[in-house]
Amino acid sequence: YGRGLFIASMAVNSLGAGATGLSYWPLHDVYYYYNETGGDNYGLMSMGLIGYKTDGAWSYRPTYYAWGLLCNMIPKGSEIYPVTGEDGNLIDAVCVKSPEGVWSLIAVNRSAAEQVVKISTDLFDCEMDSYLFSESTLPTDGSQIAADGKVTAENGTYSITLPAYSFKVLNGAPDEPCIMPESDATSGEQSEPEEIEKSGCKSAAAPVAAPVAEQEANPADIIDPELAAVIGSAVQEIAA
Repeated sequence: YGRGLFIASMAVNSLGAGATGLSYWPLHDVYYYYNETGGDNYGLMSMGLIGYKTDGAWSYRPTYYAWGLLCNMIPKGSEIYPVTGEDGNLIDAVCVKSPEGVWSLIAVNRSAAEQVVKISTDLFDCEMDSYLFSESTLPTDGSQIAADGKVTAENGTYSITLPAYSFKVLNGAPDEPCIMPESDATSGEQSEPEEIEKSGCKSAAAPVAAPVAEQEANPADIIDPELAAVIGSAVQEIAA
């Protein structure tokens, strides 16, 4: 299970740091060779999203569900938006907009305790489906993680409750398409992300072409004990 959570954390941080595509190796377990003595797991490489068949059946690992959820919510051509916030180094988060205008907020809780994250934005305001990756709620039959509820913004802020060692995706599309700032097609430069709501946050994620300098924290603006975050306006695009 821990590897599935690590995959989500790695993906969110990589995209926030400027990656334009991610892949995972391998899809399923494979025999690199066969060792009759049993050494080195008989030569079986057992790091696949799908475990080698036992009694004629393949098994689906937690990594399968984590990677499947991320791939479904972050399609090729999506724009990546930085999420900044005072998180105590507990939460990884990123926001994406698909080519069809569907938004996804991904937040990973790497801590051993439940966390509540409040993410503020004026880029979209719509009811969003909630998808939870947690050890106690994973499917076992290979079906993808299904939505477990709806989340709406209150005064432009989405409140996300994350169980210990879990991640959640909010996914939805506004009724009115959002008009987003465009990057400079000639120079390839992008403007520095603007904070949607002042929260005195340090940078947790940066756009691909314009790294964000750390911002001085203002304790008076941080929601406590809950975690505050905002979505920036600069974009990068997933190429593959």
